[in-house]
Amino acid sequence: MKHQLTGLDGVYRDLSIETSESFWILFQPSSENGDAPHQDYYFITVDFLGKTTKTRYDSHGKPDKGWDPQLETDIFRSSDNWGIELTIPLKDLKIPFDCSSVWKMNIMYNIPLEEGNTVEGLSRIQAWYPTLKDEKNPNKTGRVSSLEMNFDKYARDAFEKRAGELSGDISALKGISKKEIDFLHKKLTAIGREIELGNLEKIENELDLLDIEIGIAEEKISHNNSPDIPNDGYSLNDVHFINSQDGFAVGAMGLILHTNDGGKTWMNQQKLTDFNLSEIFFVNDNEGWIAGGRIRSAETNELMRHDERGGDGIILHTENGGATWEIQYANRGAYLFGIFFIDNENGWAVGEGGLLIHTTDGGNLWSLLPTTETIKWLNGVYFFDKLNGFIVGESETVLKTNDGGNSWEKINAEADRKFYDFRSFYRDITFIGNKGWIVGQNGTILATRDNGRTWEPQATEFDERVRELMDLRKVCFIDEDNGFAVGGLGTRIMKTDNGGESWSLIRIPNNDQLSGAWFNENGTGFIVGRRSRILETTDNGRNWATVNGSNEDVDLMIFTAHGDDSPIQHGVLMTYLSKIENKDIAAIHIMKDTHSNEYKGEYYNYECDRSHELMGVKTTIHFDEFDNGNSGCRSFHVNLRLWKGYDEIARHMVAAIRAYRPDVILTHEPIYGEYDKPGHKVSGRAGFMAFYNSGEPDQYPELTRLGLKPYQAKKLYTYATEAFPVTYQYEFMFDVPLEGYGETAQEWANRSLRCFQSQGVHFVEHTPLHLVKSYVAVPEEEKSLFDGIE
Repeated sequence: MKHQLTGLDGVYRDLSIETSESFWILFQPSSENGDAPHQDYYFITVDFLGKTTKTRYDSHGKPDKGWDPQLETDIFRSSDNWGIELTIPLKDLKIPFDCSSVWKMNIMYNIPLEEGNTVEGLSRIQAWYPTLKDEKNPNKTGRVSSLEMNFDKYARDAFEKRAGELSGDISALKGISKKEIDFLHKKLTAIGREIELGNLEKIENELDLLDIEIGIAEEKISHNNSPDIPNDGYSLNDVHFINSQDGFAVGAMGLILHTNDGGKTWMNQQKLTDFNLSEIFFVNDNEGWIAGGRIRSAETNELMRHDERGGDGIILHTENGGATWEIQYANRGAYLFGIFFIDNENGWAVGEGGLLIHTTDGGNLWSLLPTTETIKWLNGVYFFDKLNGFIVGESETVLKTNDGGNSWEKINAEADRKFYDFRSFYRDITFIGNKGWIVGQNGTILATRDNGRTWEPQATEFDERVRELMDLRKVCFIDEDNGFAVGGLGTRIMKTDNGGESWSLIRIPNNDQLSGAWFNENGTGFIVGRRSRILETTDNGRNWATVNGSNEDVDLMIFTAHGDDSPIQHGVLMTYLSKIENKDIAAIHIMKDTHSNEYKGEYYNYECDRSHELMGVKTTIHFDEFDNGNSGCRSFHVNLRLWKGYDEIARHMVAAIRAYRPDVILTHEPIYGEYDKPGHKVSGRAGFMAFYNSGEPDQYPELTRLGLKPYQAKKLYTYATEAFPVTYQYEFMFDVPLEGYGETAQEWANRSLRCFQSQGVHFVEHTPLHLVKSYVAVPEEEKSLFDGIE
């Protein structure tokens, strides 16, 4: 436990404040029109010697440890007690222009535990308002009322400080013309005059717009100065047609594919960014938008955010039917997943940490609506008109608005199954008239017949062993009766012809996971997924043809417990094989990591995806059903998932092996689990089982019925340990230069690791391997993992 706290969790936590007797104060100058999670707030600690820590968190949860208010502290002591009187100048706070007379506040008393007593962590907290071990959550506060004063002066001060920060951002821009720099400074000067006049609401909008314009400039500079990474073959997330001939598919690493012949051929469009593009939306043949995000990276621990929030957002816009695209929004705040417009002017986009942004002018200005009252990740959004809409997301989140997003009501819409006691992520939502559907993890489908007031589960009849393989990503209805849902089980998609009263699994010629779907009323449809796969039907799903992407067997499949294991342990190996030898690699990650991402969105998965994509790995898969039972994981459902046994994990592994048909499999060492980590040992043992069982026709017949036919990989490797002596090393790969990139394989792999902010800065390692089993003849000293394989 102590290792966990001082190691991985230490990335997030200032352990020094937990080991000293101290008062903790969290407070928030509250806007009248916003919620607690999406406004600036402050966290201060003071110990009995007067030592303080001071952190400001912005509206995206970003910590600013450079915030340095002029505190005055008066410490008083008695024989058996002590206390403080703390004064904080208003001028040192960011006061919102619509500041309320009621502020949020919590006062906590931290009592360190004696050395060795770490059952409850490093300390215990006595709090004015119960925190439930969530001390830095601005929702876990009481209220301080009757703060009757004129805040306008302080709001103007806050605007002046923000204008100063933006001035510094402009001055730091390198790589754009003097004319562009002068234009931004001119806008900043005009804002300064508005601050003097005191039109505060207008000033906030103008500062937001300037902030976005600076973000766009920064992204253009970053893209121009970054190595040109080909994005052929990366995952596709969404697809949309604007007429019978012109369609678009978007995906990882800024990938945009276009067809002008009805989907027969697809061509790469100009690459504007290496963001992951999540969703594409057109309101007519001309006006369209793409939303996406990118996990942040940093070179040192000191420069990392360490705030458990994942990335930055981007929106691309076209006004000529996708002939050209421009960056319309680039914000250093939060990853975007879903976007929706009701006309040319009014649109909404949602993302991580409960993010909701809104435009009323076609996206010229995107404004934060700090109103969702949640930090759950939001994946899908749908609006009927300017006032009425829905958002869906993490942990069965369904929110409804009837005032355009200024306020939201939480809707009770539970999934019918909670595998291992966890609530599903909801991925997408759509409506036809007053009927609507939501899809999500574990094959979840919900339906409404009353405009979303009540929701009922559908497709409940499918076996649990099938449901666990189905992370549904997209739902598309042609009319009230005919609809499709696609997701994780790439050999099948779901179809209904009676509005969801019943659903059937229909077979398609595909094994890769699926993410997007589009259908029209004439029976033509397209589905997209991993490795740039696009499939087409012209008869409402009865027959399918592959029109883009690879369905070749992969060369190497790496099973690891956690998303950071493979890039740290095998980053150079993957970089060398993918970029030098053009090998196709699939990285499969088995465990959810309770200590790092329980109910905190999927930033850990996105870090993993981004790291692998930079290394050239185009297929990453994450199992959602299992946990590793690390030290410190004490809740019942964690142990339930761990001790359900190896068979369930092995079955998922077999499904992956049969889907991608690798020549070579690499997995954890099953006895020692490297440093005796439970998840590593479980993954190693299940990996051995899966290797030997995947080719057995009598094993897992339900997978065979789903189209995942028995397949036997040719070679199995594990990490070398005392139990499995070294048979293969790849140190020679570290210093091999990558042609055209000016870096070695090691340098490239290390830079690719920098997006793992949840883990802190790591460096790639050399992990010697042991050949456990080979069904092909190999030389005594192997030079390659693929020796013996033609």
